Amino acid sequence: MNIYTPLLSGGEKAHPDRFWMEITARQVAALRCGVVQITVHDSRVAQVERTEKQRLVQAQKPLTELINSLPCRPRGEEKSGPE
Repeated sequence: MNIYTPLLSGGEKAHPDRFWMEITARQVAALRCGVVQITVHDSRVAQVERTEKQRLVQAQKPLTELINSLPCRPRGEEKSGPE
């Protein structure tokens, strides 16, 4: 196999349109939350790119409380209050 003779997952030679559609379908199927982007050059699909987002659960504490509990703070920000 070389780059000019794309093969489908079953091993048969692919028509160029079918090849990028299969790649795109696999990228979408593997994605839980994110973006699949298709780049076209000269009316041909040149690239299929997947960007996955990681959704975080809401923090139990407010962000300022989490930052203040860190052992190291940015310069000039001293912890206020009695220790």
